[in-house]
Amino acid sequence: MYKYCLNFYENSVDNATQTYDFIQSDYYIKFCLFSFLYEWNVIYTISIKSIKPKNMKAILKTVLSLSIVGLICLPTAKAQESEVGIKGGINFSNFYSDEVDDQDLRFSFQGGMYFKAALTSFFAIQPEVLYMTKGSTVKYNYPIVGNGKISQKLNYLEVPILAVLNLTDNLNVHAGPYFSYLISAKIENESDNANFNFVNEQDESKFERMDYGIAAGIGLEFETLRFGARYDYGLTEIGKNSNDPNQPSINSDLKNSTFSLYLGIGF
Repeated sequence: MYKYCLNFYENSVDNATQTYDFIQSDYYIKFCLFSFLYEWNVIYTISIKSIKPKNMKAILKTVLSLSIVGLICLPTAKAQESEVGIKGGINFSNFYSDEVDDQDLRFSFQGGMYFKAALTSFFAIQPEVLYMTKGSTVKYNYPIVGNGKISQKLNYLEVPILAVLNLTDNLNVHAGPYFSYLISAKIENESDNANFNFVNEQDESKFERMDYGIAAGIGLEFETLRFGARYDYGLTEIGKNSNDPNQPSINSDLKNSTFSLYLGIGF
């Protein structure tokens, strides 16, 4: 990365004044971003259907790449102020395990508030308190029981604690741990066969109350409006193991995986 900037400097910048003007310009961040991404070959196409654990390394590498570019391009960011705000959005969630990662997405929502504590012009800590709905929808087709789907609906109170790096006045990347408490859970079976209702007795008692993981995303800020995308990668198994052989746990090895889009208002 530095060799690109050094070569550019030797060929295009003749004195300290020009160096300062170049760093303050928009061309600097574009140049650094292009050079870094070219050197590391960070080219990814992320679709909603591709947000699975096996893509997590790619997502984290992208965020890390943008963070390093931000550190190099810090002079382009103006002073940031602390703020409080409200936010809401939609979630695309599913479960994953060592054996299964093709669960169908469940579309749900989130909402809550945040506090962004600006420590410097380019760095802030942002804790949030969110009501998050997660889960999964699994379709099945068996000869005896017919067609149907199982919807697992989990409602959490979630607290992310994020480190925010301002790349420009309007663009930031953020990452950090999240901690969740399960408020309620419900498993529903919708089957062509009315007698096939083995999940009716499943509720929050079958799930672990605490969940935690890693959150990483990107945000855009315009005046008071806030837009962003984020991925939550669960690190703990959410289901309890059943000791009853007649009612085996169907969730014991599953973990949460959630991609979200949100809109916020800062004050």
